[in-house]
Amino acid sequence: MNKYYTILLQLLRQLKPILKVVKKYGFIIISLLATPILIFISTSAPIYLNNQSDLGYQLHVLLPFLWLSIGTVITGLVFWFFSDSRFGRIFLWSYYIIGPLFTVFTFLRETPLLLLENTLGIIIFMILSLGLIIVIAYFKSPRQVLSYFAILSALLLASEIYRFGVGVDWSRYSVSEEQSIALSTESSNKETLPNIYHIIFDGFQSDVFEHILTPELRKELGGFVYFPETTTLYSTTTWSVPSVFLGKTYTFSNSQLDYQDRAFNSDESVLYNLKEAGYYTLAYTRNIYSTNLKLFDRVIEHVDNIGSKHVDNTNAFISAWTYRYAPLALKNILADRNILNRDALEQFNIGTFLPASAPEESFLSFQQFLIQEKELADSGRYTFIHVLFPHNPYVFDADCVAKKEDATVNTQSQCATKLMINFINELKTLGRYENSSIIIHADHGDQYIAVDGNLVQQDPSYRSPRSLLLVKPSEANDRSELEVSSFESTLLDIAPTLLASAGISDSKEYEGVSLIGSDIAASNHRDRYYFIVVGGKDMKKYLIDGDEEVFEESLALENLSALSSSIKEVVPIFNTNEVIEAEAGYLSSSHVGSDIPDTQGSYVRTGGGLLGYQFRVEQDGIYNLRARLITPSGNNDSVKLIMDDGKRQAWKMGRSNLWKWHESSIEWNLKSGLHLLTLENREQIWIDQIGLYKTKK
Repeated sequence: MNKYYTILLQLLRQLKPILKVVKKYGFIIISLLATPILIFISTSAPIYLNNQSDLGYQLHVLLPFLWLSIGTVITGLVFWFFSDSRFGRIFLWSYYIIGPLFTVFTFLRETPLLLLENTLGIIIFMILSLGLIIVIAYFKSPRQVLSYFAILSALLLASEIYRFGVGVDWSRYSVSEEQSIALSTESSNKETLPNIYHIIFDGFQSDVFEHILTPELRKELGGFVYFPETTTLYSTTTWSVPSVFLGKTYTFSNSQLDYQDRAFNSDESVLYNLKEAGYYTLAYTRNIYSTNLKLFDRVIEHVDNIGSKHVDNTNAFISAWTYRYAPLALKNILADRNILNRDALEQFNIGTFLPASAPEESFLSFQQFLIQEKELADSGRYTFIHVLFPHNPYVFDADCVAKKEDATVNTQSQCATKLMINFINELKTLGRYENSSIIIHADHGDQYIAVDGNLVQQDPSYRSPRSLLLVKPSEANDRSELEVSSFESTLLDIAPTLLASAGISDSKEYEGVSLIGSDIAASNHRDRYYFIVVGGKDMKKYLIDGDEEVFEESLALENLSALSSSIKEVVPIFNTNEVIEAEAGYLSSSHVGSDIPDTQGSYVRTGGGLLGYQFRVEQDGIYNLRARLITPSGNNDSVKLIMDDGKRQAWKMGRSNLWKWHESSIEWNLKSGLHLLTLENREQIWIDQIGLYKTKK
């Protein structure tokens, strides 16, 4: 034993000089990590942690930033070796302080003051920053404060590793390539019901479809009727798709959220009729709605359906970072030199920016659906598929290869038609094509108008009302090629068409007509309207007159109060002055998780939609709200509060990366009785517990 102990001591003595070197320079390297980590936390983390942008917690997104961090540390080492001289100190101090300065810069950018949006403001900030560095470098060597930066770096690194570790969905990286989602093959007892396939190709404008419609495609679409005059009612998905399921226009007597809720969760929805008739309802879609989709027996999100496959969001992450944090003057310079995409910049400014992953994710999920179809029931099934395709950004060429440099609206639309044909051929292979009803349409058009047979691109905020619509009834299989109807259809015609496809007679008064049978033999002329939401508060109404959109009037949108009654039906009643688990209330479009410690079991992560809590107030008085929250950034630290049918009031909590109790700045004078508190979320925050407390008599 003594022999081995002696050998070990001798070995340690030999390694001691090496360990000293490792300790010394390892300490230096750790200290140099503080700068890239701090910059990531202050800028990238809010984007990276925001799952609404499709960029959240994806390992491959971080790889370029890992290499960038390594390069940054190497640069810091070079500065370290030249920091003996007083002039060399400036470079190392610049390296160390640029992280805190960038944090200050982003903080100032988030204030209402626009001091740093113009060239003069940026120059002043840079001059002041450089002056601060020079003054510090004159009096202090950066090597003397090495230990402080090393400690800061270690703490930051540990914090980010922990946050990343609990945030990643590791199961996505353990699923085999062949494994697919286990789907229920449950069908109705009525085996004679034909399958109905209802597919939305988002943003597929009929003008674009005609532009790529070849004789070969006409033959492959034999059995379908094409309605080239189809128009949508709304310019955005979250308005348009509910109109499809309701078959009615928005009446302006309730909120948009109520309009959505009725479309997916009420007996007014065509989905309700299909379920009553015995249909098994299945949906493949994206999480874009502020309400639950209760009338579907199974909802599969595209991101879950693609299994272990992933799409590369790196460029989207870099773009989002640049668009979000670069000063306006710099963004304009980069856009003028084609370094930044001007259209994408405009889309980011108006809130319609989408990463390239959105169409890629839909494409992969649709392919997965084609594999899964053979395992599903061959009758009594209604399958709804909403793919964000060929919607921009354009990333696919005509052969469905992700090749962004060759991608255009035409090539991505050609790829969409290939998906259609693959779907049709799969049904034919399975012997399901002839007896199935198929409806394929868009929810809105793209940013083009047709002029003399050519497509002319408009402003990025423009969306055409001209929507693709293809209908194949279950009995129409003798057509050798695509037929064309001149009927002036709208997307309101889809609800009665779905019922006709299922052989259902319904007494509901739909505003549209069935596109199957003799209904369209009636007068071809109808008043058709197009509605565009302006600023989230107003809606502009246009009459479609031929190819023109004639402005008629501006209409005010209702607030959330009309949703109160539907929320009260599903929310239990809580007492005031007690702590409530956040997930106990009404949740729409929210994620309930249990992966963060110290949450009494679970928490709610919001990113849109509503939270509703009903309280019994026993005494008249002044009440306010307390909630235990994580607010990860200055961009994710606010919510709008609505008490009963009152007005929205913004509550900005302030940033907190750890669980912290926050008391609202808003108070309500409440009478005894039942009251409904609604939280309208447009930012991603974490809520653990919540309570309504009396503060004054």
